[in-house]
Amino acid sequence: MWMRIGSVLGTVMFVGTLAGCAGGPPPPPANPLQSVSESTVQRPFSVRVAVQGVELQGALSQFSISGVTDKDSFKQIVVEYLKRRRTFREVVDGPADITLGVKAKLKMDNEGLIGWRSDVALQGVLTGPEGMPLGRYSGESTGVRDFDFPIMQVLVQATDDLLTKIEEDYQVILAKAQSKQEPARPPSATASASGAVPASDVDTPPAMRAKPRSNAYAVVIGIESYREQLPKADFGAQDAKTVGAYLTRVMGYPEENVATLVNERATRTDIEKYVESWLSNRVEKDDTVFVYFSGHGAPNPKTGDAYLVPYDGDPAFVDKTGYSVKRLYEQLGKLPAKEIVVMLDSCFSGAGGRSVLAPGARPMVLAVENPLLTSGKMVVLAASAGDQISSTYKQKGHGLLIYFFLKGLQGEGDQNKDGSIELTELFAYVKPQVSRVARREFNNDQTPQLLGSPDLLAKGVRLVERATP
Repeated sequence: MWMRIGSVLGTVMFVGTLAGCAGGPPPPPANPLQSVSESTVQRPFSVRVAVQGVELQGALSQFSISGVTDKDSFKQIVVEYLKRRRTFREVVDGPADITLGVKAKLKMDNEGLIGWRSDVALQGVLTGPEGMPLGRYSGESTGVRDFDFPIMQVLVQATDDLLTKIEEDYQVILAKAQSKQEPARPPSATASASGAVPASDVDTPPAMRAKPRSNAYAVVIGIESYREQLPKADFGAQDAKTVGAYLTRVMGYPEENVATLVNERATRTDIEKYVESWLSNRVEKDDTVFVYFSGHGAPNPKTGDAYLVPYDGDPAFVDKTGYSVKRLYEQLGKLPAKEIVVMLDSCFSGAGGRSVLAPGARPMVLAVENPLLTSGKMVVLAASAGDQISSTYKQKGHGLLIYFFLKGLQGEGDQNKDGSIELTELFAYVKPQVSRVARREFNNDQTPQLLGSPDLLAKGVRLVERATP
């Protein structure tokens, strides 16, 4: 029988007998690009698109779909999208201010009575003059339709995800593109009025050949500004972006295996999606999982439970709008992974720092221990004890815990100098450094906590391993 799917460039014919598609062919969906909204701020440079690879999986590899069959057809779709969105001044085929290199994985599977599931993962690399690296970004989306083929709509959504992340980094990209070398960041001790982040010696991952870890997955969450006008969690977004860079360049995680959620893209629904669905759809036996959260925590005064505060969270209704730490542990505990590392760069007492409290409520002693951590496959690195606050290190433009965590990954945490860094080895470096600076600079007690199965910690959780020559 003949089936149709909507293409960005027109109606696409899908040829073949597809099991599970009863009731005749569905009408072709509307051109998904019709709903693309123009970027609110146009960028002052031209862009050239260079497609570096297109991988078709599932039904897309079995049937001829003229919408996306090779690099050229995929490039047409991306170029059309860029022209409509106007993220860049113009899209050209020849020399341009910036080159956007893109790799794509597109997959479509028949889910039977549920319909067709489409998954799209994009990896984008921006380069400037003379091949200068400007940034790496990812975009992805998933869609399921009843006896319809949403692959093009999902592709547009994934492209939107990719372009939104690029637009969020506009100031950094612009500064790099307008110079022929990496621009020096202002040496101010605090963020400027324009929102610039202070210079830090951990922002650029060290040059090294990390051993690839194709079976490692990460969800990285950073929230600095909140929809409900909560106090800012200073440098939360920068923390997450930097952690994402270290995961791929130092810890060996494939870029497509790292999901980074920042500010308005880190709602409660987003966190649920990536923790409870994205990971469970990917993680298999003996895989490794890393979850990082930088932002506000909040207590539930009625139950004593600790909550992560998403971008749309409200501490006055934390049980309805927050994401509980207990739920996080339970969901991660269901994964078949051999080891799971959770890093909570937050605090939950409501006493200040990276924690917030409902109006009228009082701070309380709150910890993130859980019976799930005493045995099994999960360890948690928490920024502080339950009665303490977690500080930001304004001089370095990061949270205090993550600054020394990254410093340790640069090599300071390799105490036996064997080229590999274990979690307990790194913690032995991080804990005294955080406590010392918190006491000296902020007159504050902050003692990081490493919680988890003694057997797993004794066995060792390797974070960094150099590739053999």
